Amino acid sequence: MFDARQLVAVQIAQRQVAAGFDLVFLALCHARLGNASAADDCYRRAAAWLESRKTSLAQRWLDERSQFLAEATAAGIPRGG
Repeated sequence: MFDARQLVAVQIAQRQVAAGFDLVFLALCHARLGNASAADDCYRRAAAWLESRKTSLAQRWLDERSQFLAEATAAGIPRGG
C-alpha cells in the first residue's frame, strides 16, 4: 500500500531546498491520520526551517509559505497554537 508519509519523508531527506514546504504537507498527512504529536512536530520543524530562510526565499515562496502554514493552522496544527 502506498504511504504518502514515506514519500514525503524521502523527499525531505533528498530535497533540502524545499524541506520546509514538504514538512507542512507531512504535518497535514499526520493530522489527517490522527497522529497529532507527529503533526505538531512536523509543523514546528517546517515553521523553523521556513523562518530561518525567510530572508533568502523569493517572494513567491514567502507567499506560499504563509498559505501553507495558514492551511495547517486551520486544520488545528499545531495543537494549542
